[in-house]
Amino acid sequence: MRLRRNSGRSIEFSLVFETASGDLLTSPPLPDVTQVHETALRISRLLRLPDPEPAENPLDAVNAGIRLGKPSNPKRVRTYKILVVLLACALSVPFIHALWYDKLSPFGIAVWSLGAIVAFVLLRYLHRMSACWIVHDGAIRIEWLSLKGTTEVETIGGHDVEAIDVESGGRKDSLYVITIRLRTGTRIRSPALAGKDQARAVQAEIIRRLGLNPGSAA
Repeated sequence: MRLRRNSGRSIEFSLVFETASGDLLTSPPLPDVTQVHETALRISRLLRLPDPEPAENPLDAVNAGIRLGKPSNPKRVRTYKILVVLLACALSVPFIHALWYDKLSPFGIAVWSLGAIVAFVLLRYLHRMSACWIVHDGAIRIEWLSLKGTTEVETIGGHDVEAIDVESGGRKDSLYVITIRLRTGTRIRSPALAGKDQARAVQAEIIRRLGLNPGSAA
């Protein structure tokens, strides 16, 4: 028996059994992504098989810190900035052409101004889109890159949290995020998770690690 991480965007694991005849049997995905290691050990011991090799799982509860999102990477933020600038330049071409030939209407000016504002906001806060959460016992460490390329850190303790919710990440039945509502009224959204079941499992693990009442979930 071995533990296998399934291919695809979501973090899913299955058990693979090789029979004496050489056939391979694959289980459905294990239901709780934060308990994959413990579930695999229980099954191996029930079947009196050797313990399977642990698989790389950033969301597993056995980790000292479960990680949501990728570690801060200056190259990734730089790439996003280049894409935003290229997109802004491409969308500006029709407006520049109209301005050159004195055909730019007030509506066109308004649209162009709005686009410039959106591009500025994206560039200003793009670094926070690459945030990484590391959930320890008692606290969440949030890391992101500043515009200068340095790593900035914010720590949230259980006493800071009012509630922890699971919300849609913008794509129906696809991506979900964990939203933490602080006592100050601030809302902080996690990196996206694939699937509501996965998000619910991570939510429960965060609540446990922060020592919160399960009633904090919504």
